[in-house]
Amino acid sequence: MSRCVAHPNLKCTKHGEAIKPDLPIADLLSLSKEQFETSEIERVVQITMDRVDIFFLQNEWTQLLTTDDLFRFCIQYGCTDMLTILYQQLLYKYNFSILEHIVIRCPIMKQLQHDKKLEQTFYRERQEAINYLYDLRRYSRMCIFDGEFYYQYRPRRHS
Repeated sequence: MSRCVAHPNLKCTKHGEAIKPDLPIADLLSLSKEQFETSEIERVVQITMDRVDIFFLQNEWTQLLTTDDLFRFCIQYGCTDMLTILYQQLLYKYNFSILEHIVIRCPIMKQLQHDKKLEQTFYRERQEAINYLYDLRRYSRMCIFDGEFYYQYRPRRHS
C-alpha cells in the first residue's frame, strides 16, 4: 500500500491512493478499524456474517482471500453494507467488467436453479448492489489501465 502524501507516517486511504485489489482481508479489516468507529465495522461485519449463516454461504466466505474476492462476493450475494464501506469509505477501485461478468455469466445462478426462492432473493439484492455502483458512477473517477475501465469513488470536498 502506498503512503498518503497528506499523512506520510500513516497508512491512509482517505486522502491518498485507493486500496489494492490484492490486499488480504485481514489487512483490510485492520485498516478499516483505524479509519472508522469499531462499532460501525462490527455492525457491518455482523450483518454480513448473518447473511452468510442464513443462506449457508460458509464455503464461499472461507474462500475469500483478497479485497477483490470480497468485492465480488458483496455484489454476487447482495451485501450492500459491506460494498458501501469498500467503495465509498475505503475507496476501492474496481474493474467495470466485473459488473458485466456478474450480470451476464454469474456462476451462482447455475448453482441455485434448484431453489427458486433463494435465486430470487439473490437476484433482487444483486440488482440493488449493481444499481448502487451504477448510480455512484457520476460521483466516481474513471480511468483506463491496460484497456480496462476502472471506477473509484471521489469523495466531495467540503469548503
